[in-house]
Amino acid sequence: MGRPARKAQAVERVREDILDAAAAVFAAKGYAGASVGAIAEEAGYTAPTLYVYFRGKRAIYDALRAVVQDELRVVLESPVPEGLTLEQRLEIPLHAQLAWAKRRRLAILALLNRAPPDAAESSEEDELIQLTIALYTAILEEHRDHPALARMEPDEAAYVLWGISYAYFTRWLNAQDETGDLAFFAPRVVRLFVGAGESLAAAQDVA
Repeated sequence: MGRPARKAQAVERVREDILDAAAAVFAAKGYAGASVGAIAEEAGYTAPTLYVYFRGKRAIYDALRAVVQDELRVVLESPVPEGLTLEQRLEIPLHAQLAWAKRRRLAILALLNRAPPDAAESSEEDELIQLTIALYTAILEEHRDHPALARMEPDEAAYVLWGISYAYFTRWLNAQDETGDLAFFAPRVVRLFVGAGESLAAAQDVA
């Protein structure tokens, strides 16, 4: 590995250290309550060092947001194996999403905790939600004969699944105990989704 490559890697490591520190500070204090000095102290650097890598607090926040969005996009675009049951095919991507969220808990909290006034939900965040719905819809389309889909179209069912998973994610995110394994809930979410679909079909058949 040449010197330029080693230098680039060193720069990237420092940027990651700064962003990890920023996640902790933003999560604890919110954007307005955080400062470059507090982020530098958390990262183990001086404030002037941070300005070598980022123009200021807002640039750090925007970089953290971009990293989180890019990582989640990679998770959502990972292929799901064929030849499995509907439950298995839904559980695999859901488990991957929840496991990623656990790893990035501080960063997610940082982006949700009193963000900058002009940092409203972006088109990228809308796109990530739509990617999630599209992923579930594509899987459900291939299992239209499943009893859970007897009274729901795949796109409608995808929103139901997303809603259940988001409820578990929000409950976990707001809990004081952050040691729990969020991905543990993936099978439970899928069972609730399947059970809800089957119950709806049974109720409508009776009616």
